[in-house]
Amino acid sequence: MSFDFELVPLIGVSYQDYFTVEGNELKVAGSISELGIEPPFTFEVPVTAIDPVAGSTTRFLSVTLSSTDSDNDGWDDDTEILFGSSPLDDESVPAFELKVNEVGAGEIEVLFPGEQGATYVIQQSNDLEEWLSLKKLIIGQGSTIEERFDISGEAGFFRIIKQ
Repeated sequence: MSFDFELVPLIGVSYQDYFTVEGNELKVAGSISELGIEPPFTFEVPVTAIDPVAGSTTRFLSVTLSSTDSDNDGWDDDTEILFGSSPLDDESVPAFELKVNEVGAGEIEVLFPGEQGATYVIQQSNDLEEWLSLKKLIIGQGSTIEERFDISGEAGFFRIIKQ
């Protein structure tokens, strides 16, 4: 007995852009990161198994997008690499630092490692004396925290406060 497998097209959902069927395997075809989905996330992908004699059946396969923590230290591997620690050494953890990237005209992206269960506040100042809280109650998940902010033409400073 042999089966052919195919993805089932759904209205408004283009699974074919991200998954493909090769033989009897469901594989990732595109970049899941383009979807803007943060792990953990589970896709329910519809697949039809076709038997030329007995007919066909359609089932949803669960595909889980998860972050990897190779050394089981509570930090995902991508965060460890970005902030200078080893994803293979459970005693090596990300350095706490703030990274700021300009992502467009008048917009920045603020990145920092968020420890599992810890809470943070992002603040901005124009003079290093008076600080304005931009984002309150950010809860760490053992991954990189990414926030975007509009900025004016004036010089500005950012800081993260771990509570």
